[in-house]
Amino acid sequence: MKITTALSALTCLGLFIGTFVVLEFAKGLPDADGIREIELKVPLRVFSSDGLLISEFGNERRIPIDFEDTPQALINAVLASEDDNFFNHLGIDLFGLVRAALANFSSGRSGQGASTITMQVARNFYLTPEKTYTRKIKEILLAIRLEQVLDKEEILSLYLNKIFLGHRAYGFGAASEVYYGTTLDQLSLAQIAMLAGLPKAPSSYNPLRNPERATIRRNYVLKRMKSLEWITESAYSDAVDAPVTAEKHARETGLNAPHIAEMVRSQLTEQYGEGAYWQGLNVYTTVESDKQVAATNALRSGLRAYDRRHGFRGPVGHIDLSELEITNENASELYEDALREFPGSQEQSPALILGFSNENDSFLARIWSRDSGFTSIDLKEAKWAKKHINANKVGPPVTAWDDLFKVGDIAYVAPAEDKDASTSEQKEPNRWVLSQIPDVSGSIISLDPSNGRIISLVGGYDFFLNKYNRATQSIRQPGSNIKPFIYSASLEKGFSPASLISGAPIVLTDPTHGTRWRPENYSGKFFGPTRMRVALSKSMNLVSIRLLRAIGIPFARDYVSRFGIDLSRFSSTLTMALGSGGVKPIEMISSYAVLANGGYKISPYFIERITDRSGAVIFEAPQPTYCDECILDYLPKPEIEQPEVEPDFALDVDEPSNQDQSLITLEVSEQKESLDIDANTYPAPRVMTHANNFMIVSMLKDVVKRGTARKALSLNRPDIAGKTGTTNDYVDAWFSGFTSNVVTTVWVGFDQPSSMGKGEAGSLAALPIWIDYMKVGLNGVEVDRDVIPPYIETGFVDRNNGQRTDESNPSATAEYFTIENLTPEYTLMENFVDSMLGDTSRSLEISDEGADVIGEMLDQDSDFEELDDALILDDPTLPEERIIESEEDTDGLF
Repeated sequence: MKITTALSALTCLGLFIGTFVVLEFAKGLPDADGIREIELKVPLRVFSSDGLLISEFGNERRIPIDFEDTPQALINAVLASEDDNFFNHLGIDLFGLVRAALANFSSGRSGQGASTITMQVARNFYLTPEKTYTRKIKEILLAIRLEQVLDKEEILSLYLNKIFLGHRAYGFGAASEVYYGTTLDQLSLAQIAMLAGLPKAPSSYNPLRNPERATIRRNYVLKRMKSLEWITESAYSDAVDAPVTAEKHARETGLNAPHIAEMVRSQLTEQYGEGAYWQGLNVYTTVESDKQVAATNALRSGLRAYDRRHGFRGPVGHIDLSELEITNENASELYEDALREFPGSQEQSPALILGFSNENDSFLARIWSRDSGFTSIDLKEAKWAKKHINANKVGPPVTAWDDLFKVGDIAYVAPAEDKDASTSEQKEPNRWVLSQIPDVSGSIISLDPSNGRIISLVGGYDFFLNKYNRATQSIRQPGSNIKPFIYSASLEKGFSPASLISGAPIVLTDPTHGTRWRPENYSGKFFGPTRMRVALSKSMNLVSIRLLRAIGIPFARDYVSRFGIDLSRFSSTLTMALGSGGVKPIEMISSYAVLANGGYKISPYFIERITDRSGAVIFEAPQPTYCDECILDYLPKPEIEQPEVEPDFALDVDEPSNQDQSLITLEVSEQKESLDIDANTYPAPRVMTHANNFMIVSMLKDVVKRGTARKALSLNRPDIAGKTGTTNDYVDAWFSGFTSNVVTTVWVGFDQPSSMGKGEAGSLAALPIWIDYMKVGLNGVEVDRDVIPPYIETGFVDRNNGQRTDESNPSATAEYFTIENLTPEYTLMENFVDSMLGDTSRSLEISDEGADVIGEMLDQDSDFEELDDALILDDPTLPEERIIESEEDTDGLF
C-alpha cells in the first residue's frame, strides 16, 4: 500500500515537474503560427529583355518547388531515409526518442537525435543546430505546435525547400541543378536516392567529395525504399548498380552582361537593402541578348586591334621548369598549378612555353594551356608581336620565337579566328594564336532614343579582371564629340549651316594671367573662310572656337546644359569648344539621344520590370511623354504692358471678375498641366526647336558622308549621323552615332589618362568598334526616310562664300533654310501670345503687335539676323586675338 502511494506521489511529482518544465520552455518559444509568413530565401535573378539569365545574387541557391510538382519517388526516398512514419505521427516519434535517449545515456554523448521531419523543420526555421537537451525539448514542443497549424503536405514542402544539401544548395530543387544540372523530374531513381541521402550529413555523403561514402548512403536509402515496398526488386537492383554521375554544375547564365548585372545589384540593394539578395526578385533588364553579344564582341575585338597595332609587351610571367618534377602522368597537373595565378579572359587563356621546333618549314612553339592542353603555335600567328617600345614606336618584325620568349615564359593564347568561315563549325578548333590582354580599355552603350531603353552596355574589356564600369563611372574629355551641341547653340543664335566662318589660325591671350593659347586643327592645317556644315564635317577646331566666341560662353553653357551634359566639369573659357571638360559616356549618349529622337530630353534606364517570387509585377519603368510646349521654357518671353484703365471705368480691382487674367504673367508650367501624363510616365521636354534639330542632324549626316566618319559608309545606310571625338595627344577617342531608332556611343582610352599614340583618333580607335556593333544593332531596323518638313526649304549657296545662289552657278551646293513662320514653335508662341494678350476687344491684333512679339521670341538676338552671309573674324571685347592671313603674320608665334 505504501509502495503504491509512493509511486503515485512520484508520478504526480513527475507530472508536475514535467508540466512546469514544458510551461517554462513554452514561454521562450517562437510563434509557430507565423511560419506561413516566413519567406524562404530565394536569390535575386537578373534577366535580359528576352528572358536569358544574366546573373544570380544570393548566398543561398534555392529553386522552390510546390508539393504537387514534387516527384513521388523523391518523397518516398526522403521519407525512407529520414522519417517513414511521417504521415502517421503527431510531430514526434516517442519510441525513437526513448531509443535515442538510452543510446546517448549509455555512450555519454548526444550523438543520436531521432528527429522527425517535423522536428527538423522546427529546428531549421526557428532554432540553432547545437546539440543540447534544452534545444531538443524546444524542438519537440515546436514540432507538436507545427502539426497543429500546418497539414502534413505543407510541413513536408517546407522541409524539401529549406534543407541544406551542400554547395550552397538549399532544397532539393537547387540540389538537382547543382549535382546533376537538370530538374527533379528528369532524375533517375539512383540520382534521387543520392540526393535523399544528403540531409543526414551533406559534407560526409557528398558525391563530389566522397563518392564512396555517398554510394553507401545512396544504397541504404534504396534498401529502405525496397523494404517499405516503395520500389520493386528490379528497380532496386538497377539503381544500386548505377554509377555515380554527380558533377558540379554552376548556374549557367544565358548572357554575358556582368556590368549590367552589377548595375542592377547596386540599384536594388540601395533600394531594398540586403533583403534584395533573398526576396526572390526577378529583374528583367532592357538589354537585348543579340545586341549585348555584339557589343561585347565589338569592344573586345576593337581593343585587341588597338593593342596589336602597338606591339607585344612581353611575357606575363616565368617559371623555372627545371624545378618541377615533371612526369608524363603529372605534367598537366603541375602546369595547371603553375598557371593558377594567371586569370584567363573569355577565349584568352594563359599558356606555358615548353620549347621550340622547326617542322616542315614551320617554326613552332610548344605550349600547354588549360583550354588547349598540349599544342603548338606557328610563328606566323605571332607576326603582329613586334616589341612594344612606347605608344608611338614598335620594334622590328618578328623573325624567330627567340625574339619573343624563352622556355618557361607565360603568355596568353586564343583560338584562331577563321575570317572566311560563316559558322563556328567551320573554324579550326586546334589552331591557336599568340594573344595579349589589352592595357587600353573602353566602353560601348547603345539605347533606343525614343524612350532611353539601354539595349546593350559594356563597361570594359573584362568585368572579372576589372569591375570598373567605364560606361557609367568614368569621366573623360569628350573632345570634338561635344561640337554638335556648340553648333546647335550657334543655329539657335541665328547662324545657318551656310554661315561662313574663318578657319585661320589664332592666338588668344588671357589678360588676367598673361598666358597664350594657340589652338590648332587636328590635321595641323589651317583653312580660310569655311561654311559651318563643312567645318563640322571636318571637325575644324578653329571654326568651333570662333563660333563659341560669337555666341558667347554664358549662352553656350546654358544651351548645352539642356542636353544633360554637366557643365560644372567645364571651365567657362573658349576651350569648351574643343571638349576640354569631362563627361561620362552615359551622359554623352543621353545628349546624342536628344538629337536622334527629334529634340526631346529622355532618361536612360536599364530595368524594364521587376517581379516578386510569385511572378507579380512590382515595378515597371516609366515611359516618356513628349512635351512640345516645354520648348517655351527656353525661349524669351515678351513683356506686354497692361493697358491703362480710363478714369470713367473705375473698377474694384479686388473683384475677381474685374481682374484681367490675360495680362497676368503666365507660367509655361500652367500650359503643360493639360498634358495627359499618367502615374507611370514622365514628361520628356523638348529642348531644341524642330528646325534646329533637322539642321544639326543633316550636318551630322555629312560627317558620315564626307567627313571624319566616312568609314561608317560601309554599313550602306544613308540615315546614319554622328561625330568623332579626339582629345589632345590622343588621350581619348570617341564616336557617337545614330539613326532615329538606335544611338550608340563608343569611348576608348587608358584608365589612367595617357596618350594612345599618334593617329589614334576617334575615327581609328572608336569608330571601327561602333561599325562592328551596328552591323547587328541596325539589323532589321528600317532605314529612316529622308523627309523634308514644311518649315524647311531647300536652296543653293555658293560653296565659296556661303551666299544664296541658284543651281546654275558652277559653285552652287544644296543647303537647307528655315521658314520661321511655318515652324511648330511659331504656332506655340502664337498661342502663347494669344493667352497673354487676351481677345481682340483689347485692341491688340496678332497680325500687328502679336506678330512683333513672336518675331522677338524667334529672333533672340537682332545682331545675328544677317549672319547667314557673315564672316566671323574678330571681336575686340574678347581676349586678344591675332588674325593670321599670311606667313608674315606668324612671326614670333611658332
